[in-house]
Amino acid sequence: MRQPSRDYALAALAVLAAGAIGLGVTMLVRAQTGLAIERTVIGSTPATIYRLEGERPAPVVVVAHGFAGSQPLMAAFATTFARNGFVAVTFDFPGHGRHPQPLPGSVTREGGTTRALVDETIRVLAFARTLSDGRLALLGHSMGSDIVIRAAQKAPDVGATVAVSMFSIMMLSVISSLRLRGSMPVSASTSRTCSMRSGFMNCLPERLTLTWSGGY
Repeated sequence: MRQPSRDYALAALAVLAAGAIGLGVTMLVRAQTGLAIERTVIGSTPATIYRLEGERPAPVVVVAHGFAGSQPLMAAFATTFARNGFVAVTFDFPGHGRHPQPLPGSVTREGGTTRALVDETIRVLAFARTLSDGRLALLGHSMGSDIVIRAAQKAPDVGATVAVSMFSIMMLSVISSLRLRGSMPVSASTSRTCSMRSGFMNCLPERLTLTWSGGY
């Protein structure tokens, strides 16, 4: 007698899941109405350009995904930027998404995989400059935040760097050095110290707001 009830419950769950997927797709399509979305390849790197219909130079934001991520996971960021007059460029890192190449280097050495991914981001930035009105920004999520922070240091024309769910070895090194000095931060935030630069809201990750458990 229990089997039919279980089957009904599974069927209802499947219907709800299908409805949720359908709603998500509908919302995404609606959000992308009025946008020109173009897939391209930068060298061997799959990329997508988001912008308002009608080609014209505009500020460009290069959007980098996190570890085990891919372009579709960053589409909401790109769509939001494009609807507000920016050009957004997403791309797949090697070893992720539709990129044909494996993840390069050694993940155990900071100069291995990290350096290769920074170089990849620099190449995407070079492409983004051809779409730009002279203003460039970077946004990275999780692993991508560390990569865009490093890439921005090598690209002086990047006017803003945005770190989402920031994970950066450089920032951890700063916090570790403070811990060794007997001052242990219990929390760190990068979301409150911002300024305008080249028309972008600039929230630089190195501007940390720390709450301390000891004196400094």
